[in-house]
Amino acid sequence: MTPDIELALTARAENIAIVRHALGGFADAFDVPESKLADIRLAVTEACANVVVHTYPEGVEGPMEILASIDEDTLTVSVRDRGRATASAASTTSTTRVRLVEGPLLAPVLWRVVSMVLARADWPLERLDDARLVCDALCAHAPAYAQGGRLSFSIAADESEAELRVLELVDGGAATLVKDTRLPVVGNVLERIARSVSVEDDERGERAELAIVLASGT
Repeated sequence: MTPDIELALTARAENIAIVRHALGGFADAFDVPESKLADIRLAVTEACANVVVHTYPEGVEGPMEILASIDEDTLTVSVRDRGRATASAASTTSTTRVRLVEGPLLAPVLWRVVSMVLARADWPLERLDDARLVCDALCAHAPAYAQGGRLSFSIAADESEAELRVLELVDGGAATLVKDTRLPVVGNVLERIARSVSVEDDERGERAELAIVLASGT
């Protein structure tokens, strides 16, 4: 089964909160009882903590992946690592990546991940509100340019700036997505809120990505 949620993070203790918060999207989208979700969060927290503490050699921050799916009345969550990582496999990035199936999970999970990353970077509340508008615009229009019914995002932030990327879009999708976020009177939502909006090649130079840079205002 292809997971509904795929999270890729660096195995750090502070990233466990992002995982826990993201899983709350199942309650938002599917009315999963809070008592059941609490049990799942506890088990996932323990599994993630085990990766952080025991999987990688001292001084090495390797990758951690969380896969989650819901099928009728069954919610399945898997936590993965890459075993005893070598220096070459170590993660040197603070970027969080999330891949989501189109549908009711898209908006709540994306916002939960983005808001947690920004809150951890001490962003002011009014800028979180602006980031919410960006996420809402992307969730409303990006599915039209998704590949295989899935959308991928990355988010990284510090106290002054955040970069949100929309990845793996169909050819021409990034540029058209920007145009789609234009509203009557208001204008282009992304361009009004963001410090910069750009269409860039992906890491392999094969496909365009949408890069949105937000400023915290601090």
